[in-house]
Amino acid sequence: MAIRHYWSMAVAAVGFRLVLVLFGGDLHLASRPEVSTPLTSLRRLAEGYWLKQASMSPYSGSMYHGSPLLLSVLGPLTSKRSGGHHSHIYCSLVFVAVDFIAAMLIRSTGRTLQMARNRSLKSLDLRKSVNNSVNVSAGDTASLIYLWNPWTIITCVGSCTSPIENLMVVIMLHGACSRLAPLAAFGYVMATHLSLYPAILILPVALLLGYGPDTPPTKVFLQKGLSANKIDMSDNGKALF
Repeated sequence: MAIRHYWSMAVAAVGFRLVLVLFGGDLHLASRPEVSTPLTSLRRLAEGYWLKQASMSPYSGSMYHGSPLLLSVLGPLTSKRSGGHHSHIYCSLVFVAVDFIAAMLIRSTGRTLQMARNRSLKSLDLRKSVNNSVNVSAGDTASLIYLWNPWTIITCVGSCTSPIENLMVVIMLHGACSRLAPLAAFGYVMATHLSLYPAILILPVALLLGYGPDTPPTKVFLQKGLSANKIDMSDNGKALF
């Protein structure tokens, strides 16, 4: 069962981000090393794009360390100024949309996992466990936690490219849980292109693609078969007496 007022809370999270982006002033988050690193800094990306426009390599020296793909996609947004707004506002608005898309994919992934779990329990004739399970949607809960997580909010408005990295990881996991190999491969390639840390997820992703999100172990079926045989044997014994 979906959470009541889910969309109200989701829209409120997006609205809170927009308020911080448009009216929060200079929060000095971009200068905090906990939020913006040399790899994810939007300021360094803007400098790298300026060097690229000046026919110089953005990777000469130690100014820019990020992805050339981000340099081409987000670079033009860093050079535009209109209405007295700072250039980082345009990128921050993109990051707000990226966070919302990631939350919706998390919601869909949670529903996929919950349906897979219910199918597995029904295949084991454990319908009582399905009926007694928590009615609150795990996908709704996880997506709201992501949207209202203080750290995701800070990275969204803190002039860093971490939201895009998060989206690629979520796409990878969503594709793996849905057993969509091309989508999972795309997310994995993009996530490892932007940062090397998601490379450690190759084994979980391979297992999800190979065996499904909630495949019951073989021993569960064996235990079910043994219990059924014991019941049959006891019934036969009672019939003899």
